[in-house]
Amino acid sequence: MIVFYWETKELSEETFQMFEILFSAGKITDTRVAELKEQYTLLHEAVISLQESETQLLQEAERLSAELEQQSELEKAEQLPEEASSEAFQIRQQILSSRSEYNAIKGRVYENRLKIECLREEKKILENEYERISKEKAELARILGVPKQLAKEMEKLNQKKNDAEKKNEALNDQIEELNRTLKATEKKTEEILKGREDVMKEMNERQTLIQKNERECITLTKLLEIGAEKELAVLSDRLQEFTIMYDLLQTEKDKCIQLMRTAQWKAREAEHRVKLLENNIENLRNAVMTRERKLQEVYLKIKKNERMKELIKKDCCKLEQEILDNKEKEKYLNVDRLTTAATHIQEEILQLRKKCERAIQQQNESGLLLREREEELGFLHEKINRQEVLCRNGDIRMQVMDEKISFLKLKVAEKKREVKLYFKQLTVKNALDANLARLRTEYSQCRDKIKQLEEDYGDSTNERRKQEVGRKDPSPPELLKRIEQIEAELMQKEQRLLKIDFLCENISDLTDRIRAVVENGKQDTLLFARRTIELQRKINDKTQEKRALLAELSMKQALALKLQEEIRDKEQSVMTASLMISQGLPPPKEAEKEQGKILRNKKMQKEQLRPELK
Repeated sequence: MIVFYWETKELSEETFQMFEILFSAGKITDTRVAELKEQYTLLHEAVISLQESETQLLQEAERLSAELEQQSELEKAEQLPEEASSEAFQIRQQILSSRSEYNAIKGRVYENRLKIECLREEKKILENEYERISKEKAELARILGVPKQLAKEMEKLNQKKNDAEKKNEALNDQIEELNRTLKATEKKTEEILKGREDVMKEMNERQTLIQKNERECITLTKLLEIGAEKELAVLSDRLQEFTIMYDLLQTEKDKCIQLMRTAQWKAREAEHRVKLLENNIENLRNAVMTRERKLQEVYLKIKKNERMKELIKKDCCKLEQEILDNKEKEKYLNVDRLTTAATHIQEEILQLRKKCERAIQQQNESGLLLREREEELGFLHEKINRQEVLCRNGDIRMQVMDEKISFLKLKVAEKKREVKLYFKQLTVKNALDANLARLRTEYSQCRDKIKQLEEDYGDSTNERRKQEVGRKDPSPPELLKRIEQIEAELMQKEQRLLKIDFLCENISDLTDRIRAVVENGKQDTLLFARRTIELQRKINDKTQEKRALLAELSMKQALALKLQEEIRDKEQSVMTASLMISQGLPPPKEAEKEQGKILRNKKMQKEQLRPELK
């Protein structure tokens, strides 16, 4: 018990050191470290209390068995005559006790074999889960490569945008030079310049909005990459912990195998000694019947103690379930936090959409000359938006179906694993049934032999009872030496059996811990898969929005180029008209036509505004 206490203390210190390392690396927060330490201490105290209760129950069982043996010896002393208190009778009693202990050793060896088989099955399960986690890690690395490609495309687009901005700056410089030359022109040229300046202001505002959207997209991609890297680090740490626990299990399994071999060797030696003492046991069959009755009473008490152990184990299971429920609640709270963050992001996206709609409204109100072209573009945008909405709905449905398929696959794998375990348990059950049938047949044969011996040796008048032994009786000092040797061997066997029981208890505790860790790992992998799917959805949405913004930007750039060409044409026409006027010639016909169009447009605007004002 003291050794186990020191081992558990060392394990607790190592776990706290791991928590501090994770906190210093920035992978876990302060609150999370405190919660993990509290949970670990509670589990540690529960395990220690259970072990203390088990030791108390074992001590009570040993005390009761000792009292029963004393009572049985007193009853035998009362039943048997005074001659039975000789040294030969004591030797026979020791032989019977050694045989009963030998049978108990056989039972414990069989139980240890079953435990070793269970540990092998759990080892296979852990290996399968380790392979599955490595595959998921490879898939995650493949998924993380997508944001890097998007970042490269964003850099290329930024370079193109910078080149376009430089060209726009050069064009602005040229336009300013032309404005200096055209300051002395007439009122018609001033009206045209005012319209051009308004258009340039609108273009600058739209460019600023586009830059803001691109910055927000870049920040979101960086946040996604950081979250994925953190989750990868957490998974790598958990894999290291699994490997450490697996190495510990292998070492403990080797120790158990060595102890089993030593126990088998000692059992063979005990069998050889029992064969030598079977000739003396035949004369004491009558005393065996009373001994068996008392042993049955002892077995009943042992069964009661086992029931108490089962009740204690059920309480432990309840505590573990409560701890798991608390963990699930914490995970649900984390999911709620993520949903709130997603709602905030959606609200920001809606605000951006509203800003885009406002910009479109301002663009529609900027001039009547561009209405025809803008209406055509509006129809095209509506068609594109419908197609994009249909594509998004289809992608969302496909992702939902993929999630359902992955979840069903996980369920099928779990069911297959349970079926395999049940089949293995059936094989063990069949072997136990066969052993039970064999033991029943042996028991019936023994009873028949006992009846025959009672018939042969029960009558005092029968002369067949007498059997001469060919050897001499040993002397009292030789008998004492044999008794001391047998007692020393029994003490050694008891010590070794206690060590084996202690190791089995430690192995069972470690297996329970590993099972709990494996269940937590399964739940974490499911949450990680869901998070990756959500991140993929967000990335797809952002890429689609980015493409739409780039398409709008290209359309607006094309419109700006067209407007600049029209401004140049109008400036040339103004220059020619000014030259004609300075020379005293009439203006050209094209200028007169444009002036007529401007007047007509003004009249149309006034006619449209009148009913609205009314």
